[in-house]
Amino acid sequence: MISHPLGELWLDKNEIGYHGEVKTANTLDCTPCHGDDYQGGFTGVGCFTCHFDENGSRDVAVLSWVHATSVTSGTHTRPTGLSTYGDVCNSCHNTNRAYNNPPTSCHDCHATHLLGAAWLLPSAHATEAIADDGVCLACHDMDTGGSGIQPACRTCHTATNPNMALGTCSSCHGIATSDGRPDGSVTPNRAEGHSRSDHRVACSECHNGFGTATAGHWYPDHTPPADVSFATGIIMTYSGGTCNGSCHGENHSNDSW
Repeated sequence: MISHPLGELWLDKNEIGYHGEVKTANTLDCTPCHGDDYQGGFTGVGCFTCHFDENGSRDVAVLSWVHATSVTSGTHTRPTGLSTYGDVCNSCHNTNRAYNNPPTSCHDCHATHLLGAAWLLPSAHATEAIADDGVCLACHDMDTGGSGIQPACRTCHTATNPNMALGTCSSCHGIATSDGRPDGSVTPNRAEGHSRSDHRVACSECHNGFGTATAGHWYPDHTPPADVSFATGIIMTYSGGTCNGSCHGENHSNDSW
């Protein structure tokens, strides 16, 4: 029974005695400890811990996976079902850049982004998605039924797929036939005064601040009523379902909303 280095020396292909070279020279030296089937034997560590077969393949053949050997050479797609092999992938691909095995980390290919409220602003995730939604869909799915990293786009855009244009509201509010305005009786589609024919205007005509391009409209408190503020020139207050003040030349005092 042979012995060999452990840890990084054994796994780093740039080190003398790299396990891949030893295995290629004499496979039988591996089986007494790691099992005739290369599943780990009494050590519990086999070829399949890091590879997709006993020959050291880095490709998932059944998924037509083409593995990238570096950022610039080779390509890969994100086939459905890849998550089944996640433990194997993650044995080499981690944020610590394990053992000089390229690509050095999944995160070197798939850029990270902000998290929380800052990322949810239209100036952040929406702008990035409009520029190239393929970057987003490499990790996330459009709909909630997919296998990608949650949240999916439709987790928040509950009415339709994202509009791929800034300043539009219909993917959460309303439907196309109602100009993207709230058009129902349940949050976030409570029509109320939005259904009036003289309110067929852009949201920014009446709302700004929390009503448009900030996360405060729904995050972190997404319970009704929405936190909105009125655009410049509108003298209006809202309390308990009633408006008081004037807008577009009309007196709305005591109007129900």
